[in-house]
Amino acid sequence: MESVRIAIKNKAYMTRNFLFILTVMLLSFLFTIAYWAYSSHIARGARLSTAKVVSTSGKYRLNRPMGITVDKEGRIFVADSGNNRVVVYKLGSWFKKIIGGPDGKMKTPTSVALYKNRLYVGSYGTGEIQVYDKSGELKDSLPHQKDRLNLPDIRTLALTVDSQGNLYASDAKRQQIAVFDQEGNLKLIFGRPGYFPGELSYVNGLAVDEENRRIIALDSNNLRLLYFNFEGKFLDYLQLDKIAKELFVAPRGLAYDPEKKAIYIADTLSDNVVILSEQGKILDKSGKIGLSYPHGLFLGPDKFLYITNRENSDIYLLNS
Repeated sequence: MESVRIAIKNKAYMTRNFLFILTVMLLSFLFTIAYWAYSSHIARGARLSTAKVVSTSGKYRLNRPMGITVDKEGRIFVADSGNNRVVVYKLGSWFKKIIGGPDGKMKTPTSVALYKNRLYVGSYGTGEIQVYDKSGELKDSLPHQKDRLNLPDIRTLALTVDSQGNLYASDAKRQQIAVFDQEGNLKLIFGRPGYFPGELSYVNGLAVDEENRRIIALDSNNLRLLYFNFEGKFLDYLQLDKIAKELFVAPRGLAYDPEKKAIYIADTLSDNVVILSEQGKILDKSGKIGLSYPHGLFLGPDKFLYITNRENSDIYLLNS
């Protein structure tokens, strides 16, 4: 009789043990499915991870770096706003160069953009966009004299170019966006100050979606991502703080990947870079990786995401 009771207890123990193992396996399976479902919403290769940190030192040390761009040769151009210059670096090389500096022609550069051999610099303090060649020689300044009746000066916060060489610039003084052609002639001015959708309050990022003929503007103070057509007509918007209030506090940098249809936004107060779908779904975020007031953002030809780390005076490269 005693042996029967022991056998029953052993059987009950084995049953409980089996159920426990089965439960663990089921939970593990469900977790795998959930993770796969989460990952499937992220565009291929769009997961953010730190690839490299470029520290700066000596006479090339950055002071409050803002805008950033990269050419096909891998040279990195950084708007070194605190030193009134642009600093050029090249990964894996000793090459460094300074454009601007103590001559006083460039003051508080906020943004940079490249087209062929032209480097555009938003010189906020002088109220112009300066045009250099890559050797660092000043070639032109915008707006041209003939355009100054419509645009006397421009306090640029963001610059970008399209494949045709059109230059897009945000003007913090008038809360407008100006478009220049390849020769630097003023083509279009659009936008107006305000707080309603379609109105502007400090556009700190610009990108161009050429396939859909759209201009994308990061409206920082209104916490919005705005879409305009190439004629400057307002189309639509995403309200960033409704997507994730804790991530979008002071958005500054903007980049767009036309292949993945992904939008990258750097936020200086949440210390994050966030990837959004065009519909406003969060695809990924950098998390706490050492960013401190990230500002400028550029998706390089090598598909690395280049970020200026404003308070740490360095540059982060993320796998995009």
